Amino acid sequence: KIAPSLENPVINWILPRAIISANREKMTHKNELRKMLPLWNKINVPVMYMQGENDALIKTSNAGFAREHLVKVPFLDIMIFKDEPHVILHSRRQVIRSKIFEMLEMVREGTEEKREKK
Repeated sequence: KIAPSLENPVINWILPRAIISANREKMTHKNELRKMLPLWNKINVPVMYMQGENDALIKTSNAGFAREHLVKVPFLDIMIFKDEPHVILHSRRQVIRSKIFEMLEMVREGTEEKREKK
């Protein structure tokens, strides 16, 4: 289901597909998250959570939710970027890229350690 204002075919035609897709996602988000709740404690891979402190779309309290429910992850890195909005992918691209490579290296090293123990 999409927001009523976007159901108008003229508006739907004018807006970029990315906006319409994001809106559809947001409209179903709450119910989908509710369905996923029982699965959080089954996640057992490293997790990196990044968010802008001034994100108008996602509450920063979600980081606490993640910390509370990701009980089986071997590594959880939560980063809240001070004074940043939702678009941290653009404003903090290099930091995010570096952190992703750090995590990939950590996972690779962990995989090698497991192989050596066998």
